[in-house]
Amino acid sequence: MNQSTDGSGPVSVRRIRMEDLSAARPAGSYLIRVAESGCGVAVCSGVPALLIPGTAMLLRPGAVPEYGMLTDPVFLDFYFDEEAAVLMRSAAPAFAEGDLRTVPAEILPRIAHLAEEIERESQRRKPGYQLALLEKILSLDRMLFRHGRPPREAEKQVARSLMFMEENYSRDITLHDLAELTGLSVSYYRRIFHSLLGESPIDFLVGLRLRHAEQLLARPGLSIAEVARETGFSDPNYFSRVFSRSRGMPPREWRRSASKN
Repeated sequence: MNQSTDGSGPVSVRRIRMEDLSAARPAGSYLIRVAESGCGVAVCSGVPALLIPGTAMLLRPGAVPEYGMLTDPVFLDFYFDEEAAVLMRSAAPAFAEGDLRTVPAEILPRIAHLAEEIERESQRRKPGYQLALLEKILSLDRMLFRHGRPPREAEKQVARSLMFMEENYSRDITLHDLAELTGLSVSYYRRIFHSLLGESPIDFLVGLRLRHAEQLLARPGLSIAEVARETGFSDPNYFSRVFSRSRGMPPREWRRSASKN
């Protein structure tokens, strides 16, 4: 699938990766953004929402969510114009401002196939192709409504905990702190976190700290001990062991390698 589109016609599609998120979308367009892979948090109207594979959000023209904690995200973006939006309001029950739904993993290939069909219709431009595109965006909306579900309360709380990690990763954070923040029991928080993100909260926090450590190591002037302290590791030796195990080389070697690139 192409990485970009000219935005012509009532419906178009684009596959977006992290480096493309800042790219402007077609002026005046509505957008249904479906997460294909990765994880993170989107903040819409001040409310954090968990992004996992299968999460879809609807954004009206001009709406720009804030993203945090994004890890290897790939999104399928479906753009459509006011004509399609009017049709969806009357015919597709999932359409609503700021709507957020999550579909099961087995539905994602069907959404990707629909994106490919939209791209083919847009390129062929056969007679009646605009009506065909409108029907396909309606099919997407029906699919999200039929197979998707609104965010569960526990998922909202996990999103809150991710934002807390992002804002406080340099502090000493325990599993009990995270569970208390969400109002969930430690055991349930740990279980729901792992079921959604595939790893424990503490492992996720360590990964977050290491990503920030990479950024600091790429800057000159900070010692390894200072990088460890700035990223929440109280013991530089422990930081070096964890970094080496995760990245395959000690922090000093990683810094030398990064400076050459």
